[in-house]
Amino acid sequence: MKEYKLGFIGCGHMGFAIAKGIKDKFLLDSNNIYIYDINTDIQNKCSNEGFIISEDLESLCNKSEIVLS
Repeated sequence: MKEYKLGFIGCGHMGFAIAKGIKDKFLLDSNNIYIYDINTDIQNKCSNEGFIISEDLESLCNKSEIVLS
């Protein structure tokens, strides 16, 4: 199975639940999940799960093969 790079533009309750579910079900490693959100609390929450926090939208899109918003 191919290891995809998955990006989330914004990671509120629904985005976080999807990303965490993907990680918890071992569909992707947390280091293959990229997050861009302007809220620092959400960034910290996602970082604690092992997700990669992107500095800006351009870097998220360049690193991700699939982007959800």
